[in-house]
Amino acid sequence: MNISFLGNPAKKEISQYLPGWVDWLLSQGKSVRLRSDLAGMLSSNARSAIDIVDEFSELADQCDLLVSLGGDGTILFAARVVGRANVPILGVKFGGLGFLADVTPEDFQQAFREVSQGHCERQNRMLLRATMVDSAGRMGASVDALNDVVVISRNRNQVAGISIWVDDDFVATYFGDGLIVATPTGSTAYSLAVGGPFVVPGLNTILLSPICPHSLSARPIVVSCSSRITIRPGRGNTQELGVNADGQDFSTLEPQHKLVIEKAPHTITLLQRKQHTFFDVLRAKLNWSDDIRHIKDDERK
Repeated sequence: MNISFLGNPAKKEISQYLPGWVDWLLSQGKSVRLRSDLAGMLSSNARSAIDIVDEFSELADQCDLLVSLGGDGTILFAARVVGRANVPILGVKFGGLGFLADVTPEDFQQAFREVSQGHCERQNRMLLRATMVDSAGRMGASVDALNDVVVISRNRNQVAGISIWVDDDFVATYFGDGLIVATPTGSTAYSLAVGGPFVVPGLNTILLSPICPHSLSARPIVVSCSSRITIRPGRGNTQELGVNADGQDFSTLEPQHKLVIEKAPHTITLLQRKQHTFFDVLRAKLNWSDDIRHIKDDERK
């Protein structure tokens, strides 16, 4: 079994665990691959026993499992690294909130045993594919996103106009800061912060959540994942519109151009321990459904 690790070497906590994990995996007869930045945390003997690469893309080559060390942002990056290689990702939480990375460092070895024995839940998460199209209808650059694609005004001091179509049906022109197009995975991220709904990850839907719309009636919309979302600068829009995918700058939506967003043809596989359900995570991470009327005075201190 070939295991690759990906993480932020600036997180000092990783160096407390990674050397022991690598030694343990090698003792189990597993092959380990690291980038040179993480390999520097290991002893010279361990470094000589593993495969050290320089490029992130090499971590997915002939890999059976990619272990993401960090928070949800690291998992989003890991999803870009594995791309269409169909390498499952196991998230070990070294970050903050951690909706996707649910394995604690202390539980890594037990979680790995569960993965090896097929006892982990394999969740196939849908991706979005965003493609730029010019005024002549020519397809340009495209990008995939696990959480969301965001069209946003680069000048937050003035509202932008964004027009939206679902398939060939005109939806609306929103005036505000922008628009979030999210997957169910992304429903607990930026979309949630602007009032979007929770969506169970297994549902095949796409969320459209306006950002600070200058309207009392604008609300998030949920559409089928088979829909084609088309976004153009609204008539009379004077603001430069940026396009971000999973928090990374992708492109600029020029006047007369359009952005087409659809379900990507491939998925990302996330491995989750069976100890927690989606609703368990909502309650634990967001205190969702808590009612302070039922909290005793001594529990509030």
